[in-house]
Order: sequence, then C-alpha cells, then structure tokens
Amino acid sequence: MTTYTPSGYGAIALGALCSAGTAAYLLRDIQHTGLTLDHALAIIVLIVTIGAGVMATNALKAWHLVEGGVLVLIAALGGYYCLSSAAGRSAEAQQTSTLTAQSHNGGRERAQAAYDQAVADLAKAKAKLQAERDAKRCSICKREKLAVDDAQKAVDAADVKLQEAPAPMPVNVKNTNLAALAMLFPAVTVEQGTIVKALNLIDPNVVAFILEVGDIAFWHIGLARLAARRRRRLEAKALAPVVIAEAPALPPPPAPPADRADAGDRDELPAHRKQREARAKVVSFVAAYRREHGREPEPREVRAATGLPRATAWRYQRAAV
Repeated sequence: MTTYTPSGYGAIALGALCSAGTAAYLLRDIQHTGLTLDHALAIIVLIVTIGAGVMATNALKAWHLVEGGVLVLIAALGGYYCLSSAAGRSAEAQQTSTLTAQSHNGGRERAQAAYDQAVADLAKAKAKLQAERDAKRCSICKREKLAVDDAQKAVDAADVKLQEAPAPMPVNVKNTNLAALAMLFPAVTVEQGTIVKALNLIDPNVVAFILEVGDIAFWHIGLARLAARRRRRLEAKALAPVVIAEAPALPPPPAPPADRADAGDRDELPAHRKQREARAKVVSFVAAYRREHGREPEPREVRAATGLPRATAWRYQRAAV
C-alpha cells in the first residue's frame, strides 16, 4: 500500500492566510489608536506561541516530558493571550463602527423627528380650523387660519432640513438580520433585541477564534511536517548502503634475478614476504574501516593500526585506494 505524507506547504499557506487576517485587524486597530505596546506584544506572543507549539511536539516525541510540558504551557498561555487580545480588538472595532454609524445617523433622526412633529402640528391646526368653521363660530377664522399657515411653514422648513440631512448608515445589519431569521422559528421565545445583543457579543469572538487558532494550528502543523520530512530525509541518507570499491590487486613481488645464487635468494625472500604482509595488512584495515565508517581512514589511523612507519603506511594506503 502506498502511503502519502503531506508536505506541510498547504498548512503553511493556510497559516499565512490567517496571519494576513490577523494583520488586517491589527492595522485597522492601529489606524484608530496608533501603534501601541499591546500591538507589538501581540505579534511577539503569536510568534512565540507558534514556535513553542512546534518545539513541544518534537520534545514530546523524543520523550522529553519536562521540556515538552513547559513548552505546552507556554503555547497554551500564549494562545489564550492572542485569542483574548484579538477578540478585544475585534469587539472594540465593531463597537467603534456602531458608534460612528449611530452618531452619523443622529442628525438625520433629529431632522426626521422635527419633521414628524411639524406635520402633526399642521394636522392639529387644520383640524381646529375645520372645527371652528363647522361650529359657525367664525366665518373667516383669521386666527386659526394664521395658525395653519405657520404650521405649514414649519413643515416646509423641517422638510428642507430633512432633505439636507446625510443618508442613514446601516447599523449592525448582519446581526439584526440573523436575529430576524431566528424569530421565524416557533421555538425561539426571546425578544429580537436580546438575540441581537448576544450576536454582537459572539461575533467578534468567533472571528478572533478562527484567525488566532488558525494562525497557531496551521503554522504549527506546517512547520512540524516540514521538520519531520527533513528528518526522514536525513535518516534515509544515513541508512543508505555505502558502496565500497574493492581494493585493487597487489602486484606480485619482483622475481629474483635468474643469475643470483641460492644463498642470495634465501636472503631476499623474507623481505618480499614482509612487504606483502604489510600491504595486505593495510588493505585489510582500509577495507574494514570503509565498511564500518563509510569513509577513508586518516593516515595516522593507518599507522596506529598497522604499526608501520609513516612513509610506508602512506604509500601502501595510496596503493589500496
């Protein structure tokens, strides 16, 4: 069966995407408050949290329980700090946006209220004029008609101010719409305003949770997988078989001259035999050293193992390569 091990680059890409979202929240907050110590600490703690999570995994895999436990504690506390800070910044940004919209809409609401009051006053003035005429207490009713004219002028002035007022800005439309949808279910018995308040509290925390936990989790998974992949490559390289070339055959010792006497032959044979034995000893040691260590021995190691002089050991070692 073929097994597939993820490379970790996909997790790193998702971690980078969550980091971009976190950076967007930080930059939006910095636009209102400027760069503060809290922003710098949030970035530092986020990096420390990711690093602690990766190192904790490696330490626990190696059964370094004390080191791994301390790193897990650091990662947990860092994750809590990042989550609470991001949730607070998100809630503050949402509240600021709501207050800005409410302040913007306040002028139009006041203009609308003044217009509605002027229309109501005009209706009352017209009703009073009509009542006086119906009762035949006056034929022209100048005073009541003057009151109607003044009320109409007030309506016209209020209408001009209402037209000049800025267009209303939407305030928390998303949560209001969700609350209205929830009210369609018969099982929901709470008021719509209560649902909106609950959604206003939950909404910034959900965004912060997704971004911060995604930051920590995806970066941790991606970096851990890349480290594991590199470790497997090194282990495979270390376990690869070492190809050792066979030592070349030693040339036969030179034959004694044919015209030499038997006594001379007997005198030179031991020297040739010592040379062959010394060469064989060096070749055997070099081949064994290659098999065990996967590299050529140092000249000093050859001299220490064979007991030969430096020049002799070096010459035989070169012949064995």
